[in-house]
Amino acid sequence: MIELNGSYGEGGGQIIRTALVLSAITGKSFRLYNIRANRPNPGLSYQHLKCIDAVSQLTDAKVEGDELRSNKINFNPKITPSGHIDIDIGTAGSTMLLIQSIMPMIPSAKKPIKVKVIGGTDVKWSPPFDYIKNVKLPILEKMGYKDNIKLIRRGYYPEGGGKIIFKGKPTSLNKLKLEEFGHIEKIGGVSHSGGLPKHVVKRQTKSLKRSLKSSDEIDASSVDIKIKNESEFNTAGKGSGIVVWAKGSKGSIKGGSALGEPGKAAERVGKEAAKNLINEVQKKGAVDRFCGDQLIPFIYLKKDSKYTVTEITSHTKTNIKIANDFLDDESEIKIEKNNSGCFSIHHKK
Repeated sequence: MIELNGSYGEGGGQIIRTALVLSAITGKSFRLYNIRANRPNPGLSYQHLKCIDAVSQLTDAKVEGDELRSNKINFNPKITPSGHIDIDIGTAGSTMLLIQSIMPMIPSAKKPIKVKVIGGTDVKWSPPFDYIKNVKLPILEKMGYKDNIKLIRRGYYPEGGGKIIFKGKPTSLNKLKLEEFGHIEKIGGVSHSGGLPKHVVKRQTKSLKRSLKSSDEIDASSVDIKIKNESEFNTAGKGSGIVVWAKGSKGSIKGGSALGEPGKAAERVGKEAAKNLINEVQKKGAVDRFCGDQLIPFIYLKKDSKYTVTEITSHTKTNIKIANDFLDDESEIKIEKNNSGCFSIHHKK
């Protein structure tokens, strides 16, 4: 049984999610202790329990310690991942973080996996739905990864109530090789709102475009900017946000986003999303700092994969540590600095 310290690095829920998915992939059991030890409310939260429940159902795992505020768990998967499950997080807990605990299982699954999840689709401290769909998945497709994620209903904080359907088929993966971004070829995005006047998304989009076009990093005369406006009224609560992405000439994608909240002007949401994207495209690296940590469980599956990233975050270091704890051969996932001063993440043989 692999022993993992839950207080490592930022000591957050990322350790739990990464350990779960790598356990499912490898069939190795683990014991995780000191769970979220440095957080204001240490131990397992309700959302973490839902992630454990989802992976447990797909692997018929034996689990000990899966209780609210528990500071340790033992997880022992019994079967190769497969099945169809429904998970209701019950709050605005992130559906996207739960899906992160499942996506890397897909290539080596026994049969296709289908998951329906109810919760938050666009909430703080987690990747928004449109980032996963339009940034992460297109990058994974370069490895031959095959899945489909569908938005049925958006869910905002605090009501949640959003719904997604995720499907994936087993497949053989290629090595991931993304070392340059190149120049920006085009920019896309989604400006969305729920339960709010339609002018909110239009104002967000207008502010976003204005900020992008005034940036020195983007040649507004040659870059096509297309932002889709989505106003919905069937959401459980009120909310808004933008996800924007830039496609590079070397085949990669970088993203940025911002969320609305009470008292926050729509113009500010658009400006923040533009700033976050500009911050990524002005730095060297094929992928943005968020994708930088999310890709690690996938390159775990394929030796000699390598990509460069705009920034090495605490989540990145944590994911690498957990991934290497699960490796039992002579390979290793490492952070390297190349001659251009850019950081790369490499699964070396």
